[in-house]
Amino acid sequence: MGRGIHTHLAEVREEKTAAQLRWGKSTVEHAADVGILGANCVAGHGVWLSTAEMELIAEKEAAIIYNPTANMILASGVCPLASLAQAGVSLAIGTDGMASNDSQNMIEVLKIGALLQKVHGQNPEAADARQILRMGTIGGASALGLGDMTGSLEPGKRADLVRFDGDSFGAAVVHDAYQQIVYGAGPESVADVWVDGRRLLESGAFVSGDPKSLVPKVRELARILARAGNLSEFSCLAR
Repeated sequence: MGRGIHTHLAEVREEKTAAQLRWGKSTVEHAADVGILGANCVAGHGVWLSTAEMELIAEKEAAIIYNPTANMILASGVCPLASLAQAGVSLAIGTDGMASNDSQNMIEVLKIGALLQKVHGQNPEAADARQILRMGTIGGASALGLGDMTGSLEPGKRADLVRFDGDSFGAAVVHDAYQQIVYGAGPESVADVWVDGRRLLESGAFVSGDPKSLVPKVRELARILARAGNLSEFSCLAR
């Protein structure tokens, strides 16, 4: 497996203006010219894209990672999922991390990702549960070059499994499994998790270790960072 490149691309309008002033072209065009876009590129966001840029991304076989919650928090805009899919671009979905999302909740971004597309396009069929769940599973694995190893339940692939609790409120009544996971389930609905055949979560509890034991350490690190960055205006931990 060769190495790839991860970058953020076409995330905000200001990026397009800055790119034109610096290079006389968009960041997508510049990334293609210097070889980034064709180097197994995994690009976050892809909000501000022209039709020609989407076609270029598809031609270079780069992937776009949709980060709806972070895009909403930062008011970056809305990723044009339908147009990207029509152009043949590989798509996945993510949180964008704690710094811009305030959460690593992947189940949450599935629902928000679908709803954002619907309300933005004023079309309830703008994104469906199957498409979004695919982006969160095999879409992500394929974007990272791991589609032949994980991302779907197939013979020969790693045993990466999540079992939802059918007795939980979020998964108790299932008319359509895809819709229930995307729109109804939450972290509390997850019963068991296996990674490469190793059980990490059993009946909603971690098999080994106590994540809560990390909380004091995390708080102290957050306090150190907030004070070092002089963020008293934004963080009570810095005061």
